[in-house]
Amino acid sequence: MVIEKMPEGEQAMSEDELEARFMGFVSLVTNMTMQQLGKIANPITNKVERNIDIAKAWIDMLRMFREKTKGNLNDKEKRFLETNIAGLQMNYVDEMNRGPEAKPEAAAPAGDEKPAQEEPPKKE
Repeated sequence: MVIEKMPEGEQAMSEDELEARFMGFVSLVTNMTMQQLGKIANPITNKVERNIDIAKAWIDMLRMFREKTKGNLNDKEKRFLETNIAGLQMNYVDEMNRGPEAKPEAAAPAGDEKPAQEEPPKKE
């Protein structure tokens, strides 16, 4: 896609920058979907959450994105998008097979655990 007129003072992005931003966008959506599948913890709350409906919506969004960009991606971008969609779909099926009431699979990130209680020193 070529933008004919850029706002004054802005330069068009290079192909490398466009590719990097594309990969970053797909990675962002993939990570958000994995959070909703309960596979990784939310980095803000440090809690593992599971919302299959939201995860499905994100997967469908990437599938729509694939259709709308068909014929406009280079091989590397196409492969990256396809690989991410396939991985998310496999994880979605895995979660559906676990059932709607299954607890999230991922553990909370390190450092979120409470420190072990030390026993008080014994009096002699």
